[in-house]
Amino acid sequence: MTQQFKFGDLVRHKETGNIGSVVDFKFGVVVALHGDTHLDTFGEDELELIPHPDTVRLERIGRLTVESMGMKFDLDEYRRQIDTTIQKEKNA
Repeated sequence: MTQQFKFGDLVRHKETGNIGSVVDFKFGVVVALHGDTHLDTFGEDELELIPHPDTVRLERIGRLTVESMGMKFDLDEYRRQIDTTIQKEKNA
């Protein structure tokens, strides 16, 4: 499956290790590399997403909560439930 990047995502170039932020994705992924003054375009396969620390924390809390109840943690289902709840709140 191809990684889907969004505006503002923090990414790392797999070969060089350079870190940047996604600013566009029309003809490749356009990245503003941190510490650089120009934009670079890369293929999606050249980049890896750096998870946001808040996302990592939320997933950890969810895993600990579910496992403390003796249940199996399913990350995809956990994310789906969060997205559904957010959508319901937007529509309320």
